[in-house]
Formats: sequence, C-alpha cells, structure tokens
Amino acid sequence: MLSKRDYKRLHYLIQIAYIAVFIFIVYLAFRYIFGAIAPFIIAFISASLVEPLVNLLVNKLRFPRGLASSVSIVLLLVAVILLGTFLSTTIISEAKTLLSSIPDYIRSAIEYMKDIIQNGRGIFSMVPEETLSTAISYLSNYDYSSLFKGSLGSVILGYAGNVVTSIPNILIFFIVSVVSSIFMSIAFPTVKKFALAQFRPEQQELIIEIKHSLFSTIGKYLRSYSMLMLITFVELLIFFLVFGFKPALTLAFLIAIVDILPVLGVGTVLIPWAAFCLLSGSPWRALLLACMYVVITIVRQILEPKVIGDHVGMLPILTLFCIWVGLKLFGFGGMFLIPITVVILKNLHESGKIHLWKTAEKGENNGTS
Repeated sequence: MLSKRDYKRLHYLIQIAYIAVFIFIVYLAFRYIFGAIAPFIIAFISASLVEPLVNLLVNKLRFPRGLASSVSIVLLLVAVILLGTFLSTTIISEAKTLLSSIPDYIRSAIEYMKDIIQNGRGIFSMVPEETLSTAISYLSNYDYSSLFKGSLGSVILGYAGNVVTSIPNILIFFIVSVVSSIFMSIAFPTVKKFALAQFRPEQQELIIEIKHSLFSTIGKYLRSYSMLMLITFVELLIFFLVFGFKPALTLAFLIAIVDILPVLGVGTVLIPWAAFCLLSGSPWRALLLACMYVVITIVRQILEPKVIGDHVGMLPILTLFCIWVGLKLFGFGGMFLIPITVVILKNLHESGKIHLWKTAEKGENNGTS
C-alpha cells in the first residue's frame, strides 16, 4: 500500500515520463517522417495563421468559407514571396558589392605588406634580399580578382546545377503545399474538432493550453529578438555615421541581421573587416571596428537574458541558462527550443495543469532572519 507521499512521487515520475516520451516521439517524427509530410505540416501552420482573417471574411464580409480560405492563403503566399524576394535581392546585391570590393582590399593589404618587406621591418630584416625581391614581384603581378571569380563562379555554377536538377521536386512540393494549405484552411474547424475528439476532456484542455502558451511564447521571443536587433542596428548606425563608414545604413542593417545568428554573430563581419583595415594600413579604423565589436558583444550579453526574460516571464539567469544549454545540446535551434519548452512547462505548472516543482509561498522564510 503506497503512502500519500509515495503516491505523489509516483505521479510526479509518471508526468516526467510522459513528457520525456512525448519529446522523444516528436524528435523521431521530425527526423524520419518530417520530409514525407512537410507540405501538410506547412498547410496546417498556414491554415492556423490565416484562420483569424478567414473568420473575418466569413463573419463580417459574408464570404463563402472556400473563397475566404483561398483569398487568405493567396495573400499569405504573396506576402511571403514579396518578403523573400526583397531579402534575397538585397542580400545578393550587397554580397556582389562586397565581393567586388574584396580584391581592392587585398591589394591595399598587399601594398602595405610590400612596404613592410621593402623596408625590412620586423622579421623581414632577417630574410635574404633576393627572397624579398621574388616575393614582392609575385605579390605585385598576381591577379587577385581571378581568385574570387574562379571560386565564386564554381560555387554559383554548382549551386545553379543543383537548383536546376531540383526544379521538378521543388515545383511539386510548392504546388502540393499551396493546394493542401487551401484545403486545410477550408476544413480547419473540422480538422481541429476531429483532432481534439481523440483525447479526453482534461487532455483537450491541456493541448489547448499548450497551443496558447506556444504561440504566446513564440510571439514574445520574436519581439525580444527584434528589440535586440534594433538595439544593435542603432549602435552600428550611429558608429558608422560618426566615423564615416559607408554605406552606413546598409552595413548596419546587414550586420544587425548577422548578429541575431549565434553561430555567426557580429564578429563574423567586424573582426575580418578590422583585420583587412590593419593589413591595408588603416590601424585606426581597425581599432575602431575592434572597439565596436567589444561594445556590441558586451551590450548583447548583458541585454539578451534580461530582455528575453522580461518578455517571457523568466529570471534572466534562468533564461541565460536555457539559451546556453540549448545552444550546446542542439545548436542554433536549441537556443529557441529549450527556452520555449521551459516557458511552456512553467505556464502549465502555474496554471495547475501539471505539477513539476514546489513553489515558495509569499512571505515564506527564504533564508533571511
């Protein structure tokens, strides 16, 4: 016969086991089944996103459900295409400008190195004069633009070849995704009712709570990282305008986007840029860029857990812990997966749907006398 305390422990372990099994099943599904059902997952997400608009068209403007779903999915598709086109053309244009200027940066750096070699400074004072002359001649006559043309051309050709061979599959995937999104949106209330009907009433409440908590948490994360990106953008823009780095607006925008990606970060741009400036004979510009990197990194590390914690309702130390553990265990995606999961569990615990830990009561002695 189990005591009340043992029963609570067993109940707690069973809840943990359910959560662990669920996470494991989701992991297996995404790893082995996701590719096969990806269009229908996209359809479900799309239908969920446009459902408020569909309801507006049906209830306020008296659209038939089928027409409202079709119009909403088409509007969503147009918005995605326009956004994707804008981002891709902007990135490609800036990348082309950057690549075309790299040979000039290299030539400047080589001229600076040649000046050091010719004057025999540093370690070059110990190198034989004939060796220095040969090195200077090679550096002066080499066509550095051909290096980038060849490598860039081969990459572009290889990528274009892969795209061409994948066009039939991409086209089929696109058509199935769009059509299934329209059908899913039309039948969304029925699909949702059918899915919920497979669970007991208390399980249905838990699923609805998880859904609301998930979307709320994702929205809060998007706002948090948008705020962080805006802060980085403003810092960079002010710095570039004050010290005459051009084009200031474009550079600040692109680097702010890169800074959101933890695998890359702002150092991916500023550190190589500072190295180029140093080698090309602009030590002050290199120092300015290095200082800017340090400032942005410090501000980001201080604000990230604070901003995210305030928005999602977690302590900054817990937010930082979740971000770090997620990054180490699952890479870039883990930075979002682990904190979001913890927030959802926290919300479910606070709403009384599940019980995972003990909560200190207000006024309870916390170690202070």
